[in-house]
Amino acid sequence: MLPESAPASLVERFAERVIRRDQPPQPDPQRFEPPQVAARVGRHLRARLALPTDHQLPVLVAVCLALMEQPACATSALAQAAGVRRPAANRAAMRLQRAGLTDDYWEGHYHYYQLTRTGEDWLLAVVQDTLPEPAPR
Repeated sequence: MLPESAPASLVERFAERVIRRDQPPQPDPQRFEPPQVAARVGRHLRARLALPTDHQLPVLVAVCLALMEQPACATSALAQAAGVRRPAANRAAMRLQRAGLTDDYWEGHYHYYQLTRTGEDWLLAVVQDTLPEPAPR
């Protein structure tokens, strides 16, 4: 039992502690920084594509991030935006296409890739950090 002369600050501190206990933890303020976004995209891509190894992951992430910047990219522009060689960008975009995340079309002599509606919705949820983290493998 509290003595009658208990300071009000004790009661206030206890009330604040109980209120904080029931609040969810604050999200990481750095979660929208480019390195954290790229890492999150990588973790989700690894799970979605069931990649056996991580050696393709950096190119896949770079292609996804490049396609976030532009609605459609010719293969050469995609490679430049992703910072990889054209064959690597093409392979990554085709791998993403098999997963339903990208689509392609030809315009004249140029081969273009773009995110599908499913790819856009999925990638938006990943970068906004609203999807649950994939299970570790």
